[in-house]
Amino acid sequence: MAAYKAIMNPFTGNLTLIRADSAFHLKDSVATYNDLPVSGNTENDVRITQDTDKMYTWGIASATGLLSDWKEIGSATSVDWSNIQNGPSSSTSDIDDAVSKRHTQNTDTKLDEGGANELTVADIKDAVDKKHEHSNKGQLDLVTDGDHDVRTDNPHSVDKSDVGLSNVTDNAQVKKASSSTDDYLPKWVGTSGDELEDSSVSETDAADAVSKKHTQNTDDTLVLEDAPASDHTANGLKCELTAGENVAFGDVCYMKSDGKLWKGDADAEATSYCIALALETITADSAGDFLLIGIARDDTWNWTVGAPLYLSTTAGELTETAPSGSGDIVQILAIATHADRIYFNPSLTQVEIS
Repeated sequence: MAAYKAIMNPFTGNLTLIRADSAFHLKDSVATYNDLPVSGNTENDVRITQDTDKMYTWGIASATGLLSDWKEIGSATSVDWSNIQNGPSSSTSDIDDAVSKRHTQNTDTKLDEGGANELTVADIKDAVDKKHEHSNKGQLDLVTDGDHDVRTDNPHSVDKSDVGLSNVTDNAQVKKASSSTDDYLPKWVGTSGDELEDSSVSETDAADAVSKKHTQNTDDTLVLEDAPASDHTANGLKCELTAGENVAFGDVCYMKSDGKLWKGDADAEATSYCIALALETITADSAGDFLLIGIARDDTWNWTVGAPLYLSTTAGELTETAPSGSGDIVQILAIATHADRIYFNPSLTQVEIS
């Protein structure tokens, strides 16, 4: 341990072991530089000159015995902030406070970017465009349109279609008699003053019925469009059924004992008897639309017009070539009416190849 010394670290307040030959040894001060001794010194001895308060160290291991062996290493005088020439006018406490409150410049382009109240310039501009002023009547008035609480001239040109009354005639045949306090339709009175009976139909049910309305006609035939308007569409008798496996538009399916539709396969009787064609992508155990009879269009098809289409030995597919392998099932499912259109009308008569 003789090679080491314990010194007090002024910053941490801890004792630290360092090599003895690397530590400064503070010796008695001298009056002037010329009073520094040139003999009896060891490396790292430090002395202070009283006339200048400068510090010198004996920094040469092999002394030459000259005064120049002492090297100036600084001043022993404490530095006062006010003694610094051209120093800042702020106090050290103010500067420390400013440093503690510093922030890093970022590249955010929005207010509260990434937060719950993020706003873009477009959001702010839109809010300004739609701003309202508060009037002394306690009402919200549009800045551009004046006192809406007292205007009756329909400044926004709202018509009956804008409020869901496009099917009401312009003749005033009925009028509302009183406001209802429940969820059902209110009483109405006719032009003669006779009150119509209360309705027990809810507003929700009435709106649903209107959305599903149809016009009665006298047609006694079912008319199918021979050319569906777009790719992957169909006209005809459709039904919502549940798929037993993932299917896509054009897959032909049979009904399994679980009551679900599975892709048909002519390799065996158990997977034939196809009755439907998938009209959309349907995942396993999900319901979707299937065509039972009608016209279907797929722009990727390239059939021979007039050719019968059979159940294929590839699951879910149609083919112009009748299966011919032993045990295969021959079932006609459709007729090609165009290169990319078919008349789907599956036959339930099947032939098994022996």
